[in-house]
Amino acid sequence: KMNKANIPVFNYCNEMAGGKYHIYVGCDDETLAYEIAKFVFNSIGNKGKVIIQDGVPGAITAQNRHKGFMKAIKETPGIELLTSQPANYNRLLGMQVMENLLQRFPKIDVVLAANDEQALGCVEAIDAAKKLKEIKVTGVDANYDAAMSINQGRQFASADYSGHNQGYLATKAAIKYLMGEKIPKRIILPVVIVTKENAKQWTVPFEQRPVPDWNKIVKENAVW
Repeated sequence: KMNKANIPVFNYCNEMAGGKYHIYVGCDDETLAYEIAKFVFNSIGNKGKVIIQDGVPGAITAQNRHKGFMKAIKETPGIELLTSQPANYNRLLGMQVMENLLQRFPKIDVVLAANDEQALGCVEAIDAAKKLKEIKVTGVDANYDAAMSINQGRQFASADYSGHNQGYLATKAAIKYLMGEKIPKRIILPVVIVTKENAKQWTVPFEQRPVPDWNKIVKENAVW
């Protein structure tokens, strides 16, 4: 309907499956998962037992993040995948699934959670089992609660999905388009890993955070 009405469409976060739009701004879910997995594997010497906690079954984001986790595991011979179970991007379910997995597997080195809400649930279950020092939990999104948990040394790390930067860049693109400037077809943001060393940046209120450099992002991450 928007296309028929000649209304310009600027798509960010989740790429639309149909219709025409002037730009898509987002992150590559498979790459996010791959990079965070490789990061935590490296921190344990690329040897250990790993659990994947997937997102909503059938969701394209969950499917692509699972692919990224599996790619990293297949590239790392010393990593053993114990199991993969969904927790629907939900903190409570993430905690409940993790409680069961802790009883099933006495030795776990890493939990790869499909998003931070699940990761935070895992952290709660692992903390209750007094195994926080033994198990490293990673997530995806770098939301406020996860950044606080990482800063406190509870969650190990996260990959920034950067809704803040996506929203800014999509709006910037819309303004430039309306001003008659040429804009790229796609912008896929680079992966940024959030750790205890830099997590404080992600606890700052959104309105106080720095905005990305349009020219730099377009030069390095745009497809025309």
